[in-house]
Amino acid sequence: MESTGGPAAINAFMDTVSRFNGPSESAVLDAEASDEFKGHSIWLYNVAAMMAARGEIWNWGMDDPILAKEIDDVLPGSLGFCTDGVSEQLYFRALRELPLALDDYAGKTVLEIGSGAGEGLNFLSRAAPGGRFLGVELSPMAVRRSNALLSRGDQLRYIQGDAEALPLGDAEVDVVISVESSHNYPHPERFIAEVARVLKPGGYFSYLDGFTEHRYDVTTLLKRDVPGFEWLSEEDISEQVRAGIRKRMAPGSHFRRVAEVGNTRLRRHVAFQMQATTMGSPFIGMETSPVVRAMQKLGRVPSAWTLPVESYVHSVARRRSE
Repeated sequence: MESTGGPAAINAFMDTVSRFNGPSESAVLDAEASDEFKGHSIWLYNVAAMMAARGEIWNWGMDDPILAKEIDDVLPGSLGFCTDGVSEQLYFRALRELPLALDDYAGKTVLEIGSGAGEGLNFLSRAAPGGRFLGVELSPMAVRRSNALLSRGDQLRYIQGDAEALPLGDAEVDVVISVESSHNYPHPERFIAEVARVLKPGGYFSYLDGFTEHRYDVTTLLKRDVPGFEWLSEEDISEQVRAGIRKRMAPGSHFRRVAEVGNTRLRRHVAFQMQATTMGSPFIGMETSPVVRAMQKLGRVPSAWTLPVESYVHSVARRRSE
């Protein structure tokens, strides 16, 4: 599973994600290709974890004034300091749409699959402080970073593991959340089956991600075919996500101030353009500038890449009692 890293690993990662999110005949990866892809994924997210700033949450975010007000009531000021407050909203929604009040999480175990640098789950642990929060992440470096900076005993901790083979026992957790991570999983049927396995009967699954048309169709069939779940709701939140991306990209945003740090105007411009693509700018129709496209053509900067996401969807399910 080990990757040699570098530009070749980045290109292989991007090509493979595009492959299994698309309708090509080679979309299903065999065991060897899957292991190779996960090796590239580990290398890439290890690097990202080492570069991640404190408080930086890895998702496109969303913007909903009502949701933002609810967060400010629970954690005053948390959306206004060193953040644009949009990634936090996406995480808060993951719990808010479940039929549980924040106080109801006392004594319950909440699992995040694909916890990244750990900051999103840390935010939720502050919003529902009585719960026990556990993050599972494929990248060992991201897990080390999360535990070093964020863990708080049984209240919040992180472990290394694969979303398609979770290192947990059957019926071990009360709630599972997955926030903008599953598009990186080669075998979504294994991921959803693992969620069903580790959830207690009556437990909840809150599932948010951006979908290509093909991946959405595959997921819709899996909801029908993978046993163990009662699917309670599905909501297209694309417009709220686009509003969050626009807020992040707006002049004067925290994202712009951080992305445009550099000693020349050109470097600031290139940095912003490249990071904007990662944070969803194509989803709002924002194109890479002619200057950066020319530099990419000349090989001066790497090609920017993102999946051709058609929709952003939030689904909620309950684990059936056997």
